[in-house]
Amino acid sequence: MWYARKGRSFLDRFVAFLREQYPKVSEVGQVSRSMALAFLEVESKRGITGKTWNDKLKVLRRMFRAALPSGHLNPLMDVSSRESETVFRHPFTPEELKVILEVARLDDFIRPILVVGMCTAMRRGDCCLLAWKDVDLENRFLTVKTSKTGETVSIPIFPMLEEELKGLAKKAGAKRAGYVFPSQAKMYLENPDGITIRVKTVLAAALSGKASGKMLKKDRSEGVLWEERKGGIRRASVRDFHSFRVTWVTLALTAGVPLELVQRVTGHQTTDIVLKHYFRPGREAFRSALSVAMPQLMMGAPVVVPAAPAIPALDPLVKRLVTARGIVEGLTAKTWSADRARLLELLMPA
Repeated sequence: MWYARKGRSFLDRFVAFLREQYPKVSEVGQVSRSMALAFLEVESKRGITGKTWNDKLKVLRRMFRAALPSGHLNPLMDVSSRESETVFRHPFTPEELKVILEVARLDDFIRPILVVGMCTAMRRGDCCLLAWKDVDLENRFLTVKTSKTGETVSIPIFPMLEEELKGLAKKAGAKRAGYVFPSQAKMYLENPDGITIRVKTVLAAALSGKASGKMLKKDRSEGVLWEERKGGIRRASVRDFHSFRVTWVTLALTAGVPLELVQRVTGHQTTDIVLKHYFRPGREAFRSALSVAMPQLMMGAPVVVPAAPAIPALDPLVKRLVTARGIVEGLTAKTWSADRARLLELLMPA
């Protein structure tokens, strides 16, 4: 809903621009490439980032695709995207996660969403919209179709999250259905910024040491959460809800969890063929590998993990093919020379 309103607001500005600058235009088929680019240039002068400009270009392309009569060419069909500045989120340390949880106790509304994010590496929307049908408490697994990529991910339920879900399940009763967190889901669908503000408030208080008493106050001086960027109206957010995802992956890989298992959780597609056709670890081996590696904060009381079946190693040739595919998928005009050298090295006999 919120994203739809934002999109309509942008298109309303486009229509207002056309009426002011090109009053003779009355139908979408009369809008030329130069007119649409002139509007995007006005938007650019507002100080938006390259990524935001590219997002607006995509919205206009989709609008033309849907609204133009059959046979009309999309005026923005071959317009190139702008180079954008990549913002990298910073992971939290296990000590910081502990402090964040302590501070989150002051906000019972957002605390369970933070717990889900910490324990699952799911994105903000998928955490807020988690449904009971995706929760298998008996086998301690979540099976979720991610909203961004459409990939279905399997995630072990760590003890900290299990305790949270069991409490909610008890309140919901045997006929539980719908969203696990209905109030948070409602806010996310109607006003996702409301979720972001609650999260940022907790993070700012936890990481700046400003939490006190029984209340959290919104603090707009969250210097620990932002960094200045080269271009764009707003500062870059480097520590936010998505940082829990970065933290999960960082801790898991650093602790030696196989990349293939991490991708089973995150839903990334780089090694998709291997995961679907070659790599099929049993659930207990999967759970055991994660249980040993992840911080005890997520695991609850110290757990004695029973011996699990060995996770089969990937065939060396398969590994090389997967790496090669990843290089090809990420190849750009700027990196082709270095990527070509990496591919040639992979093709050399072992």
